[in-house]
Amino acid sequence: MRSAANFEALTIKTEAGAAVSVFIGSKNYPAKAMDSHGMYKAAIPKQTAGTQIKVTAMDKAKNTTTKTVKVTAADKEGNGSEPTNPNPSIVE
Repeated sequence: MRSAANFEALTIKTEAGAAVSVFIGSKNYPAKAMDSHGMYKAAIPKQTAGTQIKVTAMDKAKNTTTKTVKVTAADKEGNGSEPTNPNPSIVE
């Protein structure tokens, strides 16, 4: 997974039909399904490098999977102006 301090969305791949939430500290940012194949997106505020982001997915059978990632510094293209991956993602 790549993440950057200037991203405002997180893309998650998990089981279709799961309930997916993103937690930054104690604040919950629910993820919305983007398609019927298990792709979700959560709108999150810009984060600083080092911030821990916890993603929890619960499937229809109530099985829960949790993954924690740490925000890293933005990846820059050769000119240093834009991140190379504008939408960080978590794939299970």
